This record gives sequence, structure tokens and C-alpha cells, in this order.
Amino acid sequence: MAHMAYEFPRAQIVGVELEPDNASLARMNVSPWNDRCAVIEAAVWTRDGIVTYDGCPGQEAGYKLVESGTEHAQAVSLNTLGERFGRPDYVKMDIEGAEAQVLVENTEWAQTVKGIGVEVHPPTP
Repeated sequence: MAHMAYEFPRAQIVGVELEPDNASLARMNVSPWNDRCAVIEAAVWTRDGIVTYDGCPGQEAGYKLVESGTEHAQAVSLNTLGERFGRPDYVKMDIEGAEAQVLVENTEWAQTVKGIGVEVHPPTP
């Protein structure tokens, strides 16, 4: 987020982070751009609600949504984010294996997006 804020000085930037400590660090990192950066502590998912997740210590994918996870988090859909912050020009997605589902369910948000970058994680084919 900080890199995007620096490179695109007129952009409004919204980041979504599942893990509370990471969200706190992200807020600190974008503090010079607080007037146009927002960090939402939640999981990106196909619909709003509550999701469960587990940590994966020592792995690149530090946290993953799983059906019977030990931790709980608020979930927010990209449709809701679009309603709250306006339709994005660009979406950068790195959601640790949830990409396949988020990119095919409740995708009204995608109609006005001009570009998307996706970091793909297993089990995405």
C-alpha cells in the first residue's frame, strides 16, 4: 500500500488484512498517507459475515481461510468494498488460496475494474 501511495499520489488506496498484528503494521506503514489510505481489518471473501482461519507459521501463506479454523474474523466482499469506497480502477489480490472462489462468486464488483493483479496460491488451478 505504501508503495502504491508513493507511486500514485492522487490514488485512494484501500487494503484489507485478515490478521490483527499485520493490519496494525500496515496502518503504521501508510500513516504518511492517512488522508487517502485505509486499512480494513477483515478477510476478503465472496460475502460479508464471519469466517474462520488458521495460521501457517513458517510458510509464505501465513493465514488461510478454512472451514473449521481456530480463529475467527470479519469477512468483507469486494462488492461491499466497492459500495463503501467506490469502484476501483485497480485490484491487487493476494488472498492465500481463496482467489478461485472470490473470482467466480458475487463478482459484480469486477464490471468497472480496469485492471487486476492476482497472486495465485494453491489450491487454485
